Amino acid sequence: MPDFYVSDSYSTPPGTRRLPLARVLGWTRLAFYWYMYRVVVEAQATARRGQYDNAAFQRSSERSARAVEGCGGTIEVTGLDNLLSVSGPVVIVGNHMSFLETFLMPAMILPRKPVCFVVKESLLHHPALGPLMTSLQPVALTRTNPREDLRTMMEQGRQRLDSGRSVCVYPQSTRMHDFDTAKFTSIGAKLAQRAGRPVIPVALRTDFLGNGTLVKDLGPVHPDRPARFAFGPPIGTAEARSAHEQVVAFITERLTAWGVSCR
Repeated sequence: MPDFYVSDSYSTPPGTRRLPLARVLGWTRLAFYWYMYRVVVEAQATARRGQYDNAAFQRSSERSARAVEGCGGTIEVTGLDNLLSVSGPVVIVGNHMSFLETFLMPAMILPRKPVCFVVKESLLHHPALGPLMTSLQPVALTRTNPREDLRTMMEQGRQRLDSGRSVCVYPQSTRMHDFDTAKFTSIGAKLAQRAGRPVIPVALRTDFLGNGTLVKDLGPVHPDRPARFAFGPPIGTAEARSAHEQVVAFITERLTAWGVSCR
């Protein structure tokens, strides 16, 4: 099982053994979605028993990481110690490339800080993921009404932070393989300023999993593209605009180095 606990960074060990179905079929896409289906089914059963808490969320995340590695992918993570450099909750702000980050990041964050995620409200009604997300008490935004979303974020996000839980938000209206700064809002920095908590930026490249043409959640799988996560140092939020600009600068610098288009 991938181990994100021990040190500041993680990299998939060379020669990681493939999962049986991936070895037998040799068709990475089918094998990956089969293993992810099993992760979701097990999580649903736990949620129906009223037991899908952060510990169960972390286990699901660890199994998802194993699915990536077991289907020939690699995971690279840096900067995990930045999550421990601040006592108490933080606001984690990152770009949004695929649904993979929502499955993988809990295994990285939860050993260090309790966390809840900001999700699209429609996800709470998703036939597969809805019960899981509801159990975890996320902050749910419409992604269509900016004024209402800001009010929800300031109220519910502040409540989560005041209760000791960090908040992880992807301030884009949709998943994007490039990084468009014009569509990357400052809602995370504004929440952090309101709550008096620092921001931890995270740059991620998760196009190991593409977005589908007909069904967005069922895109192509690219084992040759490493899933990369880089957590940055904490950013003070006395001024939300300055904090947001620093988050954008960190993400842009890392994504550019990884070959992702930024504008």
